[in-house]
This record gives sequence, C-alpha cells and structure tokens, in this order.
Amino acid sequence: MKKLLIIAGTANDVFIYKMSMWLKKSMDIDIDIYEFYPSVQQQQDVEKYANVYSSNIDKWFCKIKGIGYSLMQVYSGKQLGTFLQSKEYDYIHCHWLVSSLVINNGLKKHCKKLYVTFWGGEVFVQKIMLSHSLYMMGLKRLLKETDNIVGYFAEREFYEKLFTDFKGRYLSANLAPTILEDLYDLMKVESKDISKEKLGVTKGKKLVLIGYSGKSIHQHLEIIKELSHRDELKSKLCLLAPMTRGASPNYVTEVECSLKNSGFEYILYKNQFFTEEMMARLRNATDITLQLSTRDAYSRSIIECLCAKSVLIYADWLKYDPFFAYDGFEAIKVKSIHHAVDKLAEITDSLSDFERVVEKNSINGKRHNLWSECIHEWVNLYK
Repeated sequence: MKKLLIIAGTANDVFIYKMSMWLKKSMDIDIDIYEFYPSVQQQQDVEKYANVYSSNIDKWFCKIKGIGYSLMQVYSGKQLGTFLQSKEYDYIHCHWLVSSLVINNGLKKHCKKLYVTFWGGEVFVQKIMLSHSLYMMGLKRLLKETDNIVGYFAEREFYEKLFTDFKGRYLSANLAPTILEDLYDLMKVESKDISKEKLGVTKGKKLVLIGYSGKSIHQHLEIIKELSHRDELKSKLCLLAPMTRGASPNYVTEVECSLKNSGFEYILYKNQFFTEEMMARLRNATDITLQLSTRDAYSRSIIECLCAKSVLIYADWLKYDPFFAYDGFEAIKVKSIHHAVDKLAEITDSLSDFERVVEKNSINGKRHNLWSECIHEWVNLYK
C-alpha cells in the first residue's frame, strides 16, 4: 500500500476530500492530512482519512494586534517541521503553498517524491512577516527539493516560465469542480425555471450571478453601482450574491445595503453552508454569470456555471482564453464593468440566441472536469 501525506490549508476542504476519496476508490493508498487551519465549515467527513494532524494556532501570541498573524504563520510552519521528524511517506503533496509551508525545508527527506500544487495567486499575494520577498525566498528553496509541480494543463506555460527549472517537470492533474455529478443529475430532472422557482425568483426574470463568493475581489459594489443606473433592467433581472465564503461581515453588510438600494430584486446568502444539492440548484438556476473579479485562477465555480448552461460575461484581464480553448468553452469577453453591463443589457432579452453555445459548453465540460475522468491523472501520478 502506498502512503501519501497531503499538506493543505484544511482537511475539511471539499476539493482535497473529493480527490482523496476518489483516489481510495481507484488504488491501494493510505492518506494522511496535515492541516494549517483546522476548520469544520465545509462539513466533510474527515474521519475517512487515515490520520489528520493539525497545527495548533490557538496561542496567545497569535492574537497580538499587528503581528499576531505573522507569528502564527512562523509557529505553524515550525509545527509542521516537528511533526515530520518521525514520519516517512512514499509521497508528500503540498496543496496551496502558504507561508507556513514554505518556511520549512527538508520535506524531501521524508518522502520518495515531493509534489506541489499552486491553488492560484500564492506567488503574488503570500508574505512571510509581511514581506513578499521573504515568501519568494522560502518558495524557491522549497521548489529546489520538489520533484514536480502538479496542476491544471492550461497553467503549464505560466509556471514553466516563472520557474524555468520545471520545464518538462510540470505534470497535469485537474481538481474537478465538486458538484458536477450532482449538477448534471439535477439538470436531467429540473429545468432552470423550476430551480429559479424553488429559489423564489419572480417568474419571467433572469437570474444573474454577480460574484461566486463573498470576497471583495468580485467587485460586487462596483457592479451593483453600474447596474443601478440601468432602469430598463430592473424589471427583468434578479441579482444573486452568495456571500457565504471568504466574506468579511462588514463587506456583506455593504453589499446587502447596496442591493437594497439598487431597485433590483435580489437574493443574498450569508452565514450558511451550502449542501451540494443546494449549490447545484443555484448553478442550474443561474441564467447569466458576471465574472469581473480583479483576479482569478480559473475558478472551478466558473466551470460549474458554464456546465450549468449559464451565459458567461467575463473580464479580459482574467486571461481565461487558454483555459477556455482547452475545455472547449465559449463566453463573452469584456473590457470593463461598464462594458459588461452593456453586454448584459444587450443579451437579456435574447438568451435563446445562445442555446447552441450553452449546450456545447455543458457537453464539453464533462470531458476534463468530472471526477470520474480527472481521477485517472492523479492515479497515474501516485502509481
């Protein structure tokens, strides 16, 4: 039996959990998890792992105003090093290269193969003791002992250019969107109109997603402000804002206030966790998706929207083109929020014109994004 250690943000992460369970179905493997940020928010059954080890971040010095978070990163990283002293694995796979991870060196001494997977944006935003330069020094040191970077096929060129030593050592393996099986099953028995009715959307209105999480990078406030000037759309659209992941309470309050004053019907979710059935229904109900985030590493949420036959309007600065080419997706590219709302107004009454496009997107989405397909790449990696 192979022994795998996954080092992750949380053992409770749904992507890590799904990959692990599909791996166990597909090969003889024992999986341990080391987590930096213990959490139960995503409600995954972590007892199905062989072992879960957690950093203890509930220390008094981690709560010191101003420097507490930085101290927590260093302390958490040192705990990982202590944990590994007596451990040996066939594989260690680091998912999400946070500061607490790259503080460590010598991971390769505890495994036959060391893999890393970037979850998007680490090389731009992570810091050690408030310094991005220190983070990059730690990252480069970690990569010197890493056998392969593992990630989405369409990201290969970016990472091979950024880390030239990995040219030819980037291996493709995809983390599937978590709800696709449920989504496709739901779409067989429930139309968009029925899903919208179950969510309470007024009959005849189009449901528009204005951000797939509660993070401010989605520019909810800017989008709502632009939409507020379009009186002709207020009788035609219902705005959807799931503010349940990554949202600060103050930002949720701002978005909710802005929606109340916008003149639009809206649905805002907060302080709750979506079951996979509920998440599938939200995707199925959505007619149009606005993806105008300031940054995004081709989120699985966007793939879910495309598979659910939502017309996607996306910002050109997100550089999605190579990903769409690989997956066979079509969408509407815009240059600004103003341009996006112009396009939204243009297509609201003619969504039937996009029937061919959304059907093709939904069919093509199955090729690389169902776990039943994606798991083969991970099995090959660990065999």
